[in-house]
Amino acid sequence: MWVANNPIVAVRAQSGRRRRAWRIGVTIGLTLAALCSILRLAPPAHAQSPLIQGWLAVNTECKGGRSDDPKTQQACENRDKLSARLKRRGCSYQEHGDWWKCPHPH
Repeated sequence: MWVANNPIVAVRAQSGRRRRAWRIGVTIGLTLAALCSILRLAPPAHAQSPLIQGWLAVNTECKGGRSDDPKTQQACENRDKLSARLKRRGCSYQEHGDWWKCPHPH
């Protein structure tokens, strides 16, 4: 009862609660900031090399275009060139699923 009637004690109790809440908020904020910076540094889970991305693009054009279209023929030629480059790098083509498996770079 004495705390409720004494305004100085009531203010001190409230300021103590505010400081604790502020510390918790700062701790949570710093933790989230640290996690965000760590996650930003990690590579994407499905990152592909530009060579494979290029192969996928020209493969789509080659398979999806008309056979008598010069753009389709050019895409197929580019796909074959990129396939040769991927094989030289040790990658192997996986026919089931139409994708490339490459050795992990060291």
